[in-house]
Amino acid sequence: MIMNTEERFAEAENSWDLERLYTDLGKAKGRILTAKEKLYLRGLLCGYGPAEMAKKCHKSAGGLKVNLSKTLYQYVKVLVNKDHSKLENWTNIREWLEEIGYKRSSLDDKNVFNLTGDNNTQGDNWYVNSPPTGQTEFQHKLEKAQLMIEQRDKENDYLKQQVNDLREKVSDLREIIGLLKKAEKPED
Repeated sequence: MIMNTEERFAEAENSWDLERLYTDLGKAKGRILTAKEKLYLRGLLCGYGPAEMAKKCHKSAGGLKVNLSKTLYQYVKVLVNKDHSKLENWTNIREWLEEIGYKRSSLDDKNVFNLTGDNNTQGDNWYVNSPPTGQTEFQHKLEKAQLMIEQRDKENDYLKQQVNDLREKVSDLREIIGLLKKAEKPED
């Protein structure tokens, strides 16, 4: 049975905020991601390297690696502000995206202790089950907000550094212009 592209590597949806990631990578690209780009991104997020993905997708490993290098990898570098970084390992993409908050909270993947004391408990013995709905949603939203704040802080720091670099360049240019003007003036 052949799976369509949206079914392959679907397990990435459980651990990653794919819709937000697709949108943000689309902004970095300048247009929405193609179905193949989304497929390959999910494969990378699931921990597959180009050779493994190529095998699962019935593609050439070399061709897939070149495609990833020219497309997704470039968009991710822009998104995570690593324009000058070199890809040492394909897992870098996962690590970079996790660092800036695209990986879902571990609360979404695991059951947590239910400490509500509802009628399913026996005496003082607490049990493990799904957390109360409102508690999970609130915790997830709180963690997501904290990660977004951290991401914005990183982006602001990066922009501040860019502004400082530009100020230095402007200052250097003004100095050069002043020297050129001095050199143009004929001496009396």
